[in-house]
Amino acid sequence: MASKSYGTTWWGREWLAALTKIDNANRIPRGKTYANTGKVLDLSIDGGKVTARVKGHYASFYKIVLTVPQVSSADTAWLAITSPSARRFTVTFFGRMPS
Repeated sequence: MASKSYGTTWWGREWLAALTKIDNANRIPRGKTYANTGKVLDLSIDGGKVTARVKGHYASFYKIVLTVPQVSSADTAWLAITSPSARRFTVTFFGRMPS
């Protein structure tokens, strides 16, 4: 499952940009390295849940689960009017620029 192309869609680019801005532990580059070297063996996306099986150093395999909670329409509206950075967040996660 080796890959060197990330964020090939608008959603993918925005998702990575948003995550990278809050990635204080430098996990995005580490994850890309794992993917580039073929260590991500299985990857599935089901609704708001991403599951992967990754070959690691200390254990044969790690199971990684990322859960993205649904955001209500009311929360979306609140985020849209809060600040310019929230507007970028809103576009990233909801696919449209708030009015």
